[in-house]
Amino acid sequence: MDRNVLDVIEREIDDEVRSRFPGAAVRRVLLLQYGDDPQIEPRDLWVRVLLDSDGPEDYDRAWKAFAGPHQAAIEEFPRYLAEKVHEIMNVEFRFGDNTEDGCDRDGPQWGYPTGQRLSDYQEWERGEATFVRAPMGPAGLETLDTLIMAGIAATRSEAIRWAMDRFRDLPAYQRVRERLRDADALKDEFWAAAGWQQPAGTNRGALAALEREIEDEAMLRFPGGAVSRVRLLQYGDDPEVEPGDLWVLVIPAADGPEDWGRALESFCGTDEAAIDQFVSYLPEKLCHIRILEFTFDVPVSREATAPG
Repeated sequence: MDRNVLDVIEREIDDEVRSRFPGAAVRRVLLLQYGDDPQIEPRDLWVRVLLDSDGPEDYDRAWKAFAGPHQAAIEEFPRYLAEKVHEIMNVEFRFGDNTEDGCDRDGPQWGYPTGQRLSDYQEWERGEATFVRAPMGPAGLETLDTLIMAGIAATRSEAIRWAMDRFRDLPAYQRVRERLRDADALKDEFWAAAGWQQPAGTNRGALAALEREIEDEAMLRFPGGAVSRVRLLQYGDDPEVEPGDLWVLVIPAADGPEDWGRALESFCGTDEAAIDQFVSYLPEKLCHIRILEFTFDVPVSREATAPG
């Protein structure tokens, strides 16, 4: 899109931002296109709202001071942008500093999808898609963007799915799958013949014992009934858990589903030092633990009743 046109739209959005978020918290608004940031896909636009603060040590306080009174406006803003220009796919709030573009790239950021990108999240919420985090180098991004600009895919995620579909049809992939099934069968046969216990990560009994240890540790580090329970997930318990990895879910105490939002915010804001120490404790306990999540969204396969 022509930069002069973008500048006009940028000024209009800047005026709208200052109307919706009055005061001195907003430093500047940027309208970015493909090439301005590696995360922006071809033909997409991003809105970046730069917030003011007294430096990195002030980021947490400044964000809470901004988000607290403006939560409703923050949630409504993506819908306004989607109606304003349908190519705008994301809005993010970040802090500014003295860099060339006024953006602290190492600072925290809060992003909200707009427009067509919401469909990706709707598929995820319905269980029709699984988000996979994959850092891409320049060559990988160029491959995906070439598929987009050639009209083969509309987005990078769609380009990845297109490539996976083609790869899955290869005869070599089918042979790999067959060998993997044979290997799994031989492994189970080996452990059974030897009379040995399978290592944690494959044996549910071992995982249950480890889960109880981690839950006891969580109760100790977060006293006063702050934790309702802890769940340890392995591959197969949730689509987002990768083979060989384990996830720890900490479910805070709450007075029912209507209290989940308040309870989660209260829990995560009470003792940041204890949270940081718990994060450090987990990989020392077992190196296979990859994710720690404080959540009420527990996979149905692991929970017979709603948490809380």
